[in-house]
Amino acid sequence: MIISNLFMLIDGEISIIKFIQVTLFVSVAVIIALSVHECCHAVVAYWFGDKTAKSQGRITLNPFRHMNLIGTLMLLIVGFGWANPVIVDSRNFKKPRLGMALTAAAGPVSNLLMSFIFSFLYVFLYIKIEPLFSNVLIENLFELFRYIIIINMSFAIFNLVPFPPLDGSKIIGEMLPLKYRYKYYSLERFSLIFFLVLIALLRFFDFLSIVNTNLSNLFIYISVLILGI
Repeated sequence: MIISNLFMLIDGEISIIKFIQVTLFVSVAVIIALSVHECCHAVVAYWFGDKTAKSQGRITLNPFRHMNLIGTLMLLIVGFGWANPVIVDSRNFKKPRLGMALTAAAGPVSNLLMSFIFSFLYVFLYIKIEPLFSNVLIENLFELFRYIIIINMSFAIFNLVPFPPLDGSKIIGEMLPLKYRYKYYSLERFSLIFFLVLIALLRFFDFLSIVNTNLSNLFIYISVLILGI
């Protein structure tokens, strides 16, 4: 993320003002996506009967309750990082497998919802506000909303990858028979190798550009249709 813009700054492709602006927008977008993601894990766990996350103060949008310093810096700088995991004790769920699967799904689903919400705001701003108040502030809001849409979508897609310990693996794992479930979860010991390969592939195929030029535009188009504009 930021490191790619730093290289662009060094090469003279962007100004120092643009670099600071993008860094600020990316930071805000990451903090929003991370906080909503982790908070929704905690909320759904609580709904299903597990108070562990609540007792640890994780049912909050306060980012400092969720951020891991090193993981957040890594996320901002290179585009891959982590938050403090929400601790869940499935033994407290009335329906453990369903509770665990839905708790895992809550994070990515919340990020998709945030993408839709900010797609609506983006379209509303473009259609209703921008013609009346076309200025630098409005243009910056457009760019900020765009980053929030893209980064939330990236969070959702990445976390739905069905490899332990990502959320997608917990959704799939809870659907498997017990004898296969533990074998599946045991793949987590290979997670470092998997993530290194995955990051290399995402870089090679320029994942963020695909999200930016295709999926984010799709969300904005859907928002236009829903709003009837």
